[in-house]
Amino acid sequence: LLQCSYVRVASATSSIRSMAWPGAGALRDVHTPVLLSNSPAASWRALRVWDVPYMRETFEELVGVWHASHRPLLAYFRHDSDFGMRAPPGVPTAEAAVQEEVRSARSFFDGAARGELLYCSHDLLSLGRAADDVSALSEFDVHDAANHLVDPIVWLGSRRMGALAHYDTSHNVFVQVAGRKRLWLWPPSAHRELLLFPSHHSLHRQSGRLVQALGAAGAEASAASAAAARAGGIELTLAPGDVLFVPPFWFHQTEAIDDVA
Repeated sequence: LLQCSYVRVASATSSIRSMAWPGAGALRDVHTPVLLSNSPAASWRALRVWDVPYMRETFEELVGVWHASHRPLLAYFRHDSDFGMRAPPGVPTAEAAVQEEVRSARSFFDGAARGELLYCSHDLLSLGRAADDVSALSEFDVHDAANHLVDPIVWLGSRRMGALAHYDTSHNVFVQVAGRKRLWLWPPSAHRELLLFPSHHSLHRQSGRLVQALGAAGAEASAASAAAARAGGIELTLAPGDVLFVPPFWFHQTEAIDDVA
């Protein structure tokens, strides 16, 4: 199951380890990212059938699809907060159009194939019968409490789209089901180098840096990427079947490598 196709370490002191699934409760005591083998996801039908033709025909209507005119562009929205948007370097915010759309699955996957810049965060259980392809979600409950529920989210992105560097306060288990995705990871101590937005800003858990590569040399290395590498960043690629645990407060950035991931 665990077939991480490519791992590049950005600094000599950074590493990511692999371990067998220890049980969700034991992950509370794991304080660094780990690649997990033999997890409950190994039995998911989704790992066998979620290719683009299947998802295109089976997924229900997708709500909250972000359609961007430029890449990279981060749109962050919460219904109980402010709207925040960051434009790519050199692109005025007024020209960096982003639209939130409702799309059919066919429209989303066809648009991705045409090269449209699309990103979607969708509740798994709202995908219709495709949600039945993902089972044993309770076995991922890190908190192991009767009043706590696993929050299963499907992240879909067209090639080169993803989330810029940020941290979450929850335990994250990434199960790569379709396509390949590049991730960058940094420890909580990297917050100074990543230049977080102020605490009352709508992007308050987001980095102000645009990290394009770790370990790049010479003219290829942007100041942001060089600073992120100094902060102990790790760059790796997840292939279908890979499972990654990211503890709370670890920074992570994602980017789809294939047409859809």
